[in-house]
This record gives sequence, C-alpha cells and structure tokens, in this order.
Amino acid sequence: MRESSRATAMGSLFLRRRLLAGVLACPVMCFFVLFQLQGCTPSRDFVALEIRKARPVLKRTVSEVERLKVAVVPFEDRRADTRRIGTHRSWLGTLTAWTVVGDDVGDIVAEVIVDHLRRAFGWEAWIVRPGILQPDGGADITITGTVLLFEANAAPRFGDTDLAVTTHLHLKATEIVSQRVTSETIEETVTQRVFGFEPRDLEFLINSTLRRQMDRFRLHLHDVGLIRS
Repeated sequence: MRESSRATAMGSLFLRRRLLAGVLACPVMCFFVLFQLQGCTPSRDFVALEIRKARPVLKRTVSEVERLKVAVVPFEDRRADTRRIGTHRSWLGTLTAWTVVGDDVGDIVAEVIVDHLRRAFGWEAWIVRPGILQPDGGADITITGTVLLFEANAAPRFGDTDLAVTTHLHLKATEIVSQRVTSETIEETVTQRVFGFEPRDLEFLINSTLRRQMDRFRLHLHDVGLIRS
C-alpha cells in the first residue's frame, strides 16, 4: 500500500514539474516565434508621408493693399539622399524608412509654404510651374530655397513614441520691382511624445515645423524692409 501511495505521489510530482516547465517555456517560445517573424519581415520599406496635411486653422483675410502676390519656386534638394527623410523602428526591430508623397521633398516644401502664405498671412501665393499662368500683374516677391537638411524620426519608448523633426532651409526672397534680394538660413528642431503613434502624428509635426520656419522668414523680410505687413 505504501509503495502504491509513493508511486502516486511521485507521478503527481512529475506531472507538476512538467506543467511548470511548460509554463516557463511559453514566454521563451513566444519570443522565439516573434524573433523568427522579425527575420521574415521586410526592413527598410519606404512609407510615403503626406506632409501637406495641416491641422485646421482660421484663414486670415487682409485688404487688397496688404495682399502681397508671392511666387514660390520648388526648392532645390541638396541632401545626399533625396528620397529618405527619416526612419521608424518598431518594437520588433523592423525598420521603416520615411519618404514624402511623390518622392520630391523640394516640391512638397514649396507647396506647404504656399499654403501657409495663403492661410496665415492672407497673401496671394502660388507655385511656379511650367504651363501655369500667373495672376494679373505678376508677383511682388519671388521666393526660392534650398533644402539642406530634412530629418523626421519616430523612436518607440515604453508605452509611447518620441518624434523628432529637424529641417534646415536656405530661403531667398527677391522683390520684383526693385530687384532687392535677401536670404536667410533657418534651422528648426521640434520634438513631441505621443501615445499610440500613427504616421499622421509625424505628418502634422513636419508640417507645423515648416510653417514655423516660414513665420521666422516673414519676420526677417519685415526687419529688412522688404515687406510692411
């Protein structure tokens, strides 16, 4: 009888040990499966950001006298890699490379600036493109520029994501009548922490960064006397 009880106890202990081993092995197996999936996941995939998106703002209205006519030429992109603007690394280590819609950063930057000149300043602004007619009377000022640096990165943290946008733009304005020229290199770095990251978070941050740079350039134009409003 004692032998039978001892055998039963030994068998029960053996089953408990096997069950405990299985429970402890489960997280290890899950990690292994995720690691294998990570190895099968493509890296360096390009995702296009629509950085022309802006948060809703009230459009400023100005009088006809104050409404400048501004022609904006698509910017020259002097970066070594003119397609990539940044990266996002997931928790699994998968690396996604950001680009912009159309893969033309200089053109998109010009579009954002034109939209900001219309909304924030109330100016009549347009992009200079072949085949597109200019408004009657032409432009009062022409804006050209160069993209020197354009970085937008998203890095995961515990429960949230750190966003960082850095842009260096060289802006030049020419007054058509007097042919006066002024230029300025404007650097801007903006960071933000978000919970539940989505690409639109980065799109809005890039857009607002470019608009802040244009606000600073407008102050420069006012300081040098190129504009009065």
